[in-house]
Amino acid sequence: MSSPLRVLVAAAPLAAGCTGGALSFNGPIYFDNPTPVLELQGNEMIPRITNGFSLRFRQPTQDEQKTLDDEKQARGGKYDIPWVSRDKVHLELLFTVKNLDTTPGTFDVLVDGANQYTKYDENVVAMTTGMAGNANDPPVYVSLMNLHPSPLPMTLDPGGVYQGVIREDDFNEGELDLDAIGRWQAPYAAVLINRSEVNPIGLEMVPADVVVPALMEVDVTLTANKHMTCEWALRVRDDDDRLLHVDGDHLFHANPTLFVPVIPPKTP
Repeated sequence: MSSPLRVLVAAAPLAAGCTGGALSFNGPIYFDNPTPVLELQGNEMIPRITNGFSLRFRQPTQDEQKTLDDEKQARGGKYDIPWVSRDKVHLELLFTVKNLDTTPGTFDVLVDGANQYTKYDENVVAMTTGMAGNANDPPVYVSLMNLHPSPLPMTLDPGGVYQGVIREDDFNEGELDLDAIGRWQAPYAAVLINRSEVNPIGLEMVPADVVVPALMEVDVTLTANKHMTCEWALRVRDDDDRLLHVDGDHLFHANPTLFVPVIPPKTP
């Protein structure tokens, strides 16, 4: 995949130390996946592998923080206005999957992540629901986002290459869903498996005028039943120059809460 700018970023927690160095670039910024790239042999007991990283944002200035506080009060003071918001930070994932095997195989590419309030990890959700269910049932993984369009998984011929995009509108949907299940306790499964413009189930719990937070952390999972690799890049449009890249800026610290579904107790 070609891109006008690549910036290699190591995986880092949301509260990691800041990095300096100005970027004199007015267009989208591309961040490469961490190394090593995602790779599966296809014979793993659980054929899934994940990597990802956190985007680093600067703290708002005093004037910017006052604007956020004023907007919160103007909306009745009922909820926070996120600094890293979906209307200011726009994400898109470009990926390439290669089948290195000698026979056809199936694969999927899935995306989870965290905003400044909530972190979603489909592995944790699958483990939690699995512990509450029948031990003989296979785990059920429900991601924030996956390949577009469906049905899934997709088939790839031996030696084949698939290049795909999880688009800005897919991220918009995933970010809305994450905020719904995080801040507003919407039913996670119903929200995640339904596209909001088709079936907005659960989203009635979200205030109509809410400012949706953007993802600050992006985690990409490859599943495959053959020897395959997945390389990816994150495309970021940063409308108000909120990414941390100028010496002297301070890192915006976030401490998102890991989402764990509430499982009702088993009836005797």
